[in-house]
Amino acid sequence: MAAKTITIIIATKNEEENIAEVISQSKWADEILVVDMNSTDETVKIAKSLGARVLTHDGGPLKLVGAMKNYAMDNAKSNFIFLLDADQRLTHGFGKEVKQAIQSPDINCLMARMDNFVFGKITSSNYGHFIFKQNLMRYEEKSVHANFILKEDFKIKEIQGRVIHFGYPSIHSFIEKMNYYTSIDAEAIIKQGYGGFTNKKYGKVTIMGMVWRSAKEFVHQYIFRKWFKSGRHGFVLSVYMALYMFVEQSKVWNKQYYQKNKKEIDQYFKQYGKKSYKI
Repeated sequence: MAAKTITIIIATKNEEENIAEVISQSKWADEILVVDMNSTDETVKIAKSLGARVLTHDGGPLKLVGAMKNYAMDNAKSNFIFLLDADQRLTHGFGKEVKQAIQSPDINCLMARMDNFVFGKITSSNYGHFIFKQNLMRYEEKSVHANFILKEDFKIKEIQGRVIHFGYPSIHSFIEKMNYYTSIDAEAIIKQGYGGFTNKKYGKVTIMGMVWRSAKEFVHQYIFRKWFKSGRHGFVLSVYMALYMFVEQSKVWNKQYYQKNKKEIDQYFKQYGKKSYKI
């Protein structure tokens, strides 16, 4: 029986600072597949020079990473899929453990625990990172924060290797990402009526709703996701996750206000010689 193979998929958008490192850690895979959202830096050039196969996908009408990853999974050539972000790294021996585990005939999904590098400190996480059989899972194409759709029953086997996510190395990087993703969230919510960070239905944005959702997010992060165990790092992250929720709602409200008062706002622009712009 032929050995089972694995494709590592890396979704990118202007990741020239990270792409070489993540590809070098992925050399144990049978295929490295980079799916790129029209990067304007050297990401694609670097990836190709290091032997990765590169596809381009714009994320669809809502510019969703999940749509990019679905496209890449449809084009992967291996038996198993491992979705890795450009800012994620693997512990020593990770590849060897995975390649051995997937050879078992009753394995269709592995799970590695994921740690987070938050504002200068490695913190533990209860989240899992999955390595799964081709065609087992897909992303919903509804939100930046999409859920997996399971296409068949599966049994998870946890492995010892861990994924380290360098997602928020500094406050500055968090705010940059927050601004980028909340804009995509808001656009999707306006078009669909649902989505965003919680991937739920959205109604009219009210002051009380903004306060309640933001406070609820803080409690969820700090208490239920147990960020209180990480001291000040966990407290600050929980506050910023609540701020993320507030900014997302604010952008939705701002777009709704512009739509409702477009005629009056356009008159302001015309009166003072200012070109109109898209919110």
